[in-house]
Amino acid sequence: MDDGISPTEKTAKRMEAFLEALAEVGSVRHASEASHLPRTYAYELRASSEAFAARWKDALADSADVLEQEARRRATKGVADPVVYRGKLCYRTDPEGNLEHGPDGSPIPLVVTKYSDVLLIALLNANNPDKFKYRAEVKQTQVDKEDEPVADLTDGQLRNIIDRASRALDDLERRKDGGAGAGESDGGSGASSPVH
Repeated sequence: MDDGISPTEKTAKRMEAFLEALAEVGSVRHASEASHLPRTYAYELRASSEAFAARWKDALADSADVLEQEARRRATKGVADPVVYRGKLCYRTDPEGNLEHGPDGSPIPLVVTKYSDVLLIALLNANNPDKFKYRAEVKQTQVDKEDEPVADLTDGQLRNIIDRASRALDDLERRKDGGAGAGESDGGSGASSPVH
């Protein structure tokens, strides 16, 4: 079927549609399907055309901005979450206990606004990492004065290394979760059961 558009014009329109869809959702597969521009061809274009590659990068940046804006909204303004009690949706009522209805006549669901602390933390980490980034410090210690291959270690030495690593990981997890400090979960003794 001839629609009067040359193959070059069709490709140019598909490229534009691809970049618009990529900016919208950040998915190459989705952009390819939406624009009818094959994924492999899109990747070839990106590799062979600096201009297309730059616009691809800009489209992904636009998509990331949209995601950040949505994360910020969910973290600060929240999301309306319907209230369910005993498996049934709850509805808003007036002071007399009568159901409130929307413009279409249907009852209005009761909702609570939920905020995302996780998204808020992620935004703080991204926007002010010097102040809000979680950091873990890893220290390397040698078993003896020289590094020994693991195969040369005794069972007792291996158990000792595993115990120390396990305590260090537990301590990191407690710090990450804002929990107790090192050694507090076992009554403060600092003792740990051996890992087998």
